[in-house]
Amino acid sequence: MLFILDSITVAATGSITARVAKELMKRLKLICGRYNVTVITLMHTRKRDKSKPIEMQDLAGSAKLTDLADNVLAMAKCNATEVYVKVLKSRSNAIPDKVRHFEIRSDGYLHLEFIRECEEEDLLAQGKSKLTPEVEQEILTLRGKGYSVRKIADHMKLSKSAIDRVVQKHKDSGESSVDTIKDAQLPDNAA
Repeated sequence: MLFILDSITVAATGSITARVAKELMKRLKLICGRYNVTVITLMHTRKRDKSKPIEMQDLAGSAKLTDLADNVLAMAKCNATEVYVKVLKSRSNAIPDKVRHFEIRSDGYLHLEFIRECEEEDLLAQGKSKLTPEVEQEILTLRGKGYSVRKIADHMKLSKSAIDRVVQKHKDSGESSVDTIKDAQLPDNAA
């Protein structure tokens, strides 16, 4: 049998202090053992830097919730249509090195479709530090050739907002993209 607790605040009376969380988790574990039930407790993540790997401290709520859990999985967004799942804690198995990458699908019903296992770094948002002068130059080169922000983002594996920031920065500084462009090659399938 499976029991999903979508909002831990519903199960607790008052605020979720460490003491309340510990007591709630103890009772849930008791239910699991007594009735042979699997309990899944859902938690949100705090606001975090999406260019860094997701960690246990990124989960909202008391640490007692994760301390007493047998397994902790985190789901993080890659973009609007993709997520990945990472094992943060496992009492009975080794924690895998890779994450599982999924596409969010709604054809007929809402579900996740497995894409691949990969390194978490492959799916993290590109931080501003990744926008080196060379990367900005390539963005401007492709933009100067008439490529859309979306096509540049897909080709360079950067967010559309990062591409747009670079284009706006150079537009606002008065530089013409033609003045700063060096030749860059874009694969035929990205055009």
